[in-house]
Amino acid sequence: MPAPFSRSHGLTLIELTVVIAVLVLLVGISLAGLAGIGTVRQQGETNRIAAMMRFAYSRAISDGLYVRMRVDITEDKYWIEGTANPVLLPEERTDLDLLPQDDDDARDARAKSAKAGFVKLSEVIKLDDGVTISEVRIGDVDETFDAGKVDIHFFPNGFAEPALIYTFDGDEEYITLSLNPMTGVVKSTNEKVDPSRFFGQPEDVEEEGR
Repeated sequence: MPAPFSRSHGLTLIELTVVIAVLVLLVGISLAGLAGIGTVRQQGETNRIAAMMRFAYSRAISDGLYVRMRVDITEDKYWIEGTANPVLLPEERTDLDLLPQDDDDARDARAKSAKAGFVKLSEVIKLDDGVTISEVRIGDVDETFDAGKVDIHFFPNGFAEPALIYTFDGDEEYITLSLNPMTGVVKSTNEKVDPSRFFGQPEDVEEEGR
């Protein structure tokens, strides 16, 4: 008696379509998970910057210090420094490290900074790979800083410079930190926020303009 004829059935078109759809779904889930990891990392790093800003504000008031938060945009680092000596806001915000050593204005500015006697109040913190500080804006300065070092000042009378710090994850995702100069509250927004036309002006001026 001849053996029954048998053959191996391949995937039908419908079965093949289902398999491809499942693979596409799994790949999509994996990519979404990777994107989520990047977003969580950026949010965590941004929250640490906000915490440092709040700490600088509180330390200035509680210890009667003139505090500055130094942001190194190029190196994606930041830290805070303080002094008991009165500090006036600099007329120009130029990264002294980028100027020639024999520049008279730079030399004077370095001398004033040294005389102020700033000492570090925190460790130097560097952002995780993949997260950068893209820009910093200071209230009374028209320029947007995207390289070098820039200082945000906090005063013992409870006032701070208005400031915006933008973090970037390398994939078109921005988070904006906005420092309230009167309360030290730091607001985080999951997009790049442009400064309002009253940015850097006292609150009473803003109220009058409304």
